[in-house]
Amino acid sequence: MKTHDVEQLLGITKQALIYYEKEGLIKPTRNKNNYREYNQNDIELLQLILTLRSMGISIDDIKLILSGDLSIRYCLKNKQEYFQQEKKKIEIIENKITDYIKRTKVTIVNPKKDAEDNGYIGLYYLDDQIKFDQNIIAVKDIKSINISLCCSKGEDGRYYGIYNLYFVYLDINTNYDTYSLQLMNNSEVSNLFSYLSSLDISIDDSLNLMDIYFKTKDPMELYKILNRNFRKWQKEYNLEIKDSYWSIVQNTYIKPLQNLDSTNIPTFKEQLKLVANGYINIVKNGFKK
Repeated sequence: MKTHDVEQLLGITKQALIYYEKEGLIKPTRNKNNYREYNQNDIELLQLILTLRSMGISIDDIKLILSGDLSIRYCLKNKQEYFQQEKKKIEIIENKITDYIKRTKVTIVNPKKDAEDNGYIGLYYLDDQIKFDQNIIAVKDIKSINISLCCSKGEDGRYYGIYNLYFVYLDINTNYDTYSLQLMNNSEVSNLFSYLSSLDISIDDSLNLMDIYFKTKDPMELYKILNRNFRKWQKEYNLEIKDSYWSIVQNTYIKPLQNLDSTNIPTFKEQLKLVANGYINIVKNGFKK
């Protein structure tokens, strides 16, 4: 079998074949025209090499395996342990990244009013700085601000209905970091927008939310506008859709009942009590899931 045929059969490149030959892993014969010829043993050996390489086995270890100085099982077991250790390291790093970039839920605190105690971190905006939790952002350090929106969708998947809530997303980009916030009290958003618009800072407001909040003082009218436009915005700007409170109740308390063995299903009254208690717990916890 010629080189081209082996390439087609195994999905391997000519360069790889030459490399394996130089490393002494394969030894194809040469025909009278000095072209390489691969027999069935060469093909089977290449299949083994490719399989081991796909599992991360090094060329040096493959040489030991082919020479009989290292068993495949022992080599793979060591490689598996190595991958498990690396997986743990990656999970730790991933968790750190998730903790770092996750969006913080905050309540806007009006400087002229007392702070609300609703379980969320207070966001304070002053003349020369913005504060929340342990973070103090100097206005002079802010490069730009991005404004967006998210929605809690109903269980039926539609973007309207009693279970929909809309929250403004605020990304504050500084010279050294980005702070991603979810504003939990719509009643104070327009005041915060007024403050932000007074700053000499670039603001990316693709949805024109600032203008909408400035012009719409009635909460129900604001809700209708956001509700009416969200489907279009979501498609155009890939906005985030979160679980609604009802879908949380469905997934956490109702759907598990459907998977129970028939002998373990609670009575209808017990099911209603379970769902009611679960819903109350979610409300008490501020729907933090």
